Amino acid sequence: MLASTLILVSACLGNVSKSLVDSNSVLWFLSKSQHQIQNVNNYPTVTIGGMKWMSENLKITTFSNGDPILEVKTDAEWAGAANSKTAAFRIVNGVCFYNGYAAKDSRGIAPEGFRVASSVEFNSLMTALGGGTSVSGKAVGNLSSYSWEVEVWNDNKGDFELKKVKGINSVGFNANKGGFCYEDGSVNSGTCTYWWTSDGGAFDIGYCSQDLGGGYSAEMALGYGFEVRCVKN
Repeated sequence: MLASTLILVSACLGNVSKSLVDSNSVLWFLSKSQHQIQNVNNYPTVTIGGMKWMSENLKITTFSNGDPILEVKTDAEWAGAANSKTAAFRIVNGVCFYNGYAAKDSRGIAPEGFRVASSVEFNSLMTALGGGTSVSGKAVGNLSSYSWEVEVWNDNKGDFELKKVKGINSVGFNANKGGFCYEDGSVNSGTCTYWWTSDGGAFDIGYCSQDLGGGYSAEMALGYGFEVRCVKN
């Protein structure tokens, strides 16, 4: 009976990695709903500065204990989750935003073996890739897969001019221009990326808006929506 069950479950898993199909994982799959099964991912990593980073942003719909994270689909629903302090996520143009209540929930949002990156780890990442500011420095070009323009002062002209920062994604970190989500649900999809950090704030690269700072912002309203990037434990 158990053998036939294993065969049946293995066949239903489709593209799920074969390494996951052992006796323990089969029992795990049998105990989860189909919605939760879709959360199983072997996240690829890239080593930078001695740390193993996920090479893509987190896209998961349950907490570590299997509890579902509320998915909202409209601006009004997002604002409602913020007002009620409810953990939530939404997907806009393929970008998965989590509010701060989800990112910092005690049930844990990081998959097993990973943790949400801290501000110290983001700063170490920047240093390892050449440093500079989070808007126009060398590091952000190595992290990002997109380009943007910033205003810089030209002493010779006595005026500001536009400087293009070109993302070359040299290390395979694959930072995308996801932007961020305001508390009211509206989305700023400019040329920037914002991530929640494990120590209470957010880290960003590129340029979207003067509403939020550059680099690490120590305290952020938990109703905002940012992406999440994890590092290996």
